[in-house]
Amino acid sequence: MKIRGTDVIIKNKDLITNEYKDKVYILDPQNGTIHTLNETATFIWKSLKNNNSVVEIANSITKKFQVGKKQAFEDTRNFLENYLLKSLVFQKKSSKKLI
Repeated sequence: MKIRGTDVIIKNKDLITNEYKDKVYILDPQNGTIHTLNETATFIWKSLKNNNSVVEIANSITKKFQVGKKQAFEDTRNFLENYLLKSLVFQKKSSKKLI
């Protein structure tokens, strides 16, 4: 499934998460899998709580990590599409218009 820039992604509420030493650990109780997020992935994960669109998250990454907008968007989308396939997040269409 392709994620668009205006989409809002929400976390699966059945997951158990813990933060330790600037990393987030996610336990999926459905299959017992643990996911360890690096610094950028942790930033994306935390950004999901604000109902930001994918583009808004990517723009924040551009500022925080000093990467180009295209690279930030592609990396954000790839991360979220991967987690969408694993049912760790869900896709919610947004009615927001991007400026």
